[in-house]
Amino acid sequence: MAKNASEPTGNNSQKSPTEESGSTTTNNEKNKPVKTESGNPKIDSLSMPVKLTVLLAIGALLSVVASFGVQFYNDTYVRPVQQDRTFPFLGGKETNGTRLRILQAPSSQRPLLQLSEPDRPWNPSFVVEVLVNETVFPLNAFQERVYETPDVYNGGKLTVKYDEFSLTIAHIIYPNSTIGFHVNSNGKPLNGSEENLELKISGRGVKWIKIPLTPAGNYYQTFPSTQEEAFTNHEEIKNDIANLEERWNKKFDEWFASTGQQNLPAAYIEIMKAAYSMVANSLSVVQNFPMMGKHGFFVDEVNYFFLMPINITYTTLDEQFFAIMTLSKLNVEDTMRVIRSYISLSNELGHMANRLVFGTVELFPIQSPTLFQVFEELLSNPKFDNEYQEIIENLEYIAEHTWKNSIGKGGLKDVKWTGDSRGVFDLEPATSKNTSSLELLCLLEDMSQVMKQVYKKVGDDKNSAKWEKRATDIHEAMVNHWDNEKKEYGDIVNGKIEKGPWPHVPLILGVVKEDSETLGQLLKNLQDDPNFTQLGLQTSEEQGIAVSTNYLLLRSLKHYAGLSGPSQEIAHRMYSVLKNNMAAAIARAHRAEKSFFGRYDKNMRPLGPKENLDGTLVFSIMSSP
Repeated sequence: MAKNASEPTGNNSQKSPTEESGSTTTNNEKNKPVKTESGNPKIDSLSMPVKLTVLLAIGALLSVVASFGVQFYNDTYVRPVQQDRTFPFLGGKETNGTRLRILQAPSSQRPLLQLSEPDRPWNPSFVVEVLVNETVFPLNAFQERVYETPDVYNGGKLTVKYDEFSLTIAHIIYPNSTIGFHVNSNGKPLNGSEENLELKISGRGVKWIKIPLTPAGNYYQTFPSTQEEAFTNHEEIKNDIANLEERWNKKFDEWFASTGQQNLPAAYIEIMKAAYSMVANSLSVVQNFPMMGKHGFFVDEVNYFFLMPINITYTTLDEQFFAIMTLSKLNVEDTMRVIRSYISLSNELGHMANRLVFGTVELFPIQSPTLFQVFEELLSNPKFDNEYQEIIENLEYIAEHTWKNSIGKGGLKDVKWTGDSRGVFDLEPATSKNTSSLELLCLLEDMSQVMKQVYKKVGDDKNSAKWEKRATDIHEAMVNHWDNEKKEYGDIVNGKIEKGPWPHVPLILGVVKEDSETLGQLLKNLQDDPNFTQLGLQTSEEQGIAVSTNYLLLRSLKHYAGLSGPSQEIAHRMYSVLKNNMAAAIARAHRAEKSFFGRYDKNMRPLGPKENLDGTLVFSIMSSP
C-alpha cells in the first residue's frame, strides 16, 4: 500500500512537486540521469521518506487506538473493581506486642476457647476444644455459655452447660505467653451415656495435650508443657487465677465507685459484671472478608474486628452499635479496633459494606447516621479524647456521604432512608415516595452535632462551623414536621404531616431545646401513648420493648433532668422510674436464663434469642447515676 502511494503509474497519476521542476534526477553512484521504463526518472531519494512518514503515521494511529483501548479497558474493567475495594483497615498498627486474648472466629465448629494476638490473628493460637469420641463438640452447641471474667488480656473464666453436664475453664495468661488452666467438670456425659469425653489443648506448633472430663473432674495444666498428664492440684495456677479475679474485682469496684453508684445491691453489680464480660468476650475477627460490590464479588484480605454474639447472626453490621457503647466504658483499645474496622468498610464509590447475606457482606451507598450515636457516647468519655485525629478523615467521609444520600432534591423536606441501615428502632426500610422521614432528620441533626464536637476535639474550627451550620439548618427545618393542631411531630407525606410510626424520636434523641414548651408537650404525648409501658416504649405488642431504643430514651431523659427548664422535674421522675424498671427486667431474666435479651414484653418477660448484646446495655444503665 505504501508502494502504490509513493510510485504512482499510468496517465491518471499526479506528478510530485519534484517532478514538476525537472524530468531527471541524479544517480548518487554514477552521477548521471537514470531513466524509468516510462521514460521518467526514478525518484528513489524521496520514496523512502514518504514511505517512512506513512508508516509512522499508521504507527501513531495504531498507538492512539491501542492507548484508547487500554484506557477503555481500564475504565471499564479495572478501575471500577479497584474502586469497589474498601479502604485499608485503619487498625492494622500493632499496639502491644504479643499479647493474647480470646478472639471468636465465627464458624459452625467454633472451639471452646481460641486465644490469639489481636494485632496478628493469623499467627498460630491456643485452641481449647471439647471432644466426644474424638469429634469436636463446638461452643455454639452448648445450651448455656457464661463468661465470668472480663479482664480478657490477662485471663478469663468460662462455664458451659449441656443437659446435666457442666464444664468450667479458668485460665491465666503469663507474660511469656504460657497459659495456665484450671478445668472443672461435673455431671453426666453429654448424651447421658459413657462416652469418651476429653478436653484438647493445642497450638503454637507444639504437641497437643488432652485432659479427661470425668463426672467430678478437677485438673490443672500449663500449655505448652512437656507434662502431658494434668495435675490434680497446682498451687501456683490456683493462686494466680484467684489473684486475677481479685484484681479485676478491685478495678471494677473502683471504677464503679467513681460513677457514684457504690450503694447498688451486690446482685445488680454481679449482673453488670456478667454483661460486660459477655461483650468483652464477643470480640470476633474475620480474615479475608468476602464482599459483594457494585462490580462483583471480591475478597478483602485484611482482618476485620466486630462484636457478635455466639448464637446470633446479624443482618447488618450496624447491629453491633449498642454493644460498642457497653464495651467503650472500660476498654478503649478494643473499642477502637471495632470502630476502625467498621469505618474502613467504605470505598471510593461512596459505598459501604454493611448488609450480611449468606456469609457475604454486601456494599450499598453509605447511609450510617446511627454510627454517630456511638460517637455521642464516646465524646462523654475523656479516655477517647486522643483517638479522633486518626479517624477524622474516614468519619468525615461517612458523614458527608450519609448527608448526601439522605437528602433529596427537595432539601430538608425530602429526607429518605435507602433501606440498608439501622435507625433508632431497627433496620429501616426504604422511605416511600413523596415521604420525608422525621426519624432520619433527627438522626442527621445528632450526626451534625457530633461532627461539630469531634472537629472541636481535633482543633478544626472551620469544619466544626460547617457541621454546626447544618445542625442549625435541620433544627429550623423541624418546624415543617410539627402539627400545631395535634401538638405532635410526624413524617411529611405528600406535603402534609402524618403522625407516622415514630412521633417520639425528637424526644428519644434529645434534639428538642430544654427550655421550649414543645418538650413538655412531647413528654406528655409519650406518657399518653398506649405503647408507652412501665418498661418503656414498645414497638408493638408482638415486637415488644427494645432495650436499645429505650436506652436512648433514658439517655435523653437524663440529659433533660440535668438542665434547668420547665420540664426538668418530670424528666427526672420519668428517668428514675424507667431506669429502675428496665434494670429489674433485665436482672430478672438473667437470673433465670443466665443470659441477656434485646427485647421484653410489657410484663417483663424476655423476647427473642438469648445472648443479644443489646441487653448488655444494663451495664451502662446501672452505671449511670
